[in-house]
Amino acid sequence: AEVVRDMAPDAELHLVRVNGLTTFENAAAWAVREGIDVVSLSMSFFNESFYDGTGRVSEAVERMAEGGVLLVTSVGNYAQGHFQDTFRDEDGDGYHEFPWGSESLSVDIGAGSGRVLSMNWDEYDSCGLTDFSLEMFNSDGNRVGQADATQDLGGKSCNPVERLDAYRDEPGWYSVKIFRNHGQSAVPFDVLSTRARIHRAVAAGSVPDPGAHPLTLAVGA
Repeated sequence: AEVVRDMAPDAELHLVRVNGLTTFENAAAWAVREGIDVVSLSMSFFNESFYDGTGRVSEAVERMAEGGVLLVTSVGNYAQGHFQDTFRDEDGDGYHEFPWGSESLSVDIGAGSGRVLSMNWDEYDSCGLTDFSLEMFNSDGNRVGQADATQDLGGKSCNPVERLDAYRDEPGWYSVKIFRNHGQSAVPFDVLSTRARIHRAVAAGSVPDPGAHPLTLAVGA
């Protein structure tokens, strides 16, 4: 707010509290009703879409744009913690085969417990067709974490997302494997961590909502 005041001293400023998806939608509707010109938002939403301009967050962005409101938003700066690929399993053992010839994704993360990363896949309009799970191993080959949420085809709570929580007794490199329980043979997926560094990370596609929408002015390092 201080920077805006320094650059545009005659601008009228409003502070609107946003702490989740519903309050963001309410704030977007308020901005349109009140004739706000520019909204500055330093916040990201995860696993509400495949970060492709669809979903509830993007719908709110589009309503603001239609109402003449420009959304300026942060991009998250997660390029080093992101990986994107299409599932493949040529040997038929159920595990994804990464482009470098391994079934493991190396992740550098500190010691502790809690969320390491999340995975979502491009089935938000057809959730339940494919079901993945995640496994995490330490350098000794011991499994230290697993994510295996049930994907109920047609269920009200279905969400094509897996969130991996794990206990790490020491900092360093851990291995993550992706297993397909059932579903289609080639599904685009996205892995994102806000706290870990991924070996051979893919910067493209690392911008979460709402910065992924083309109608936002996205700002990042």
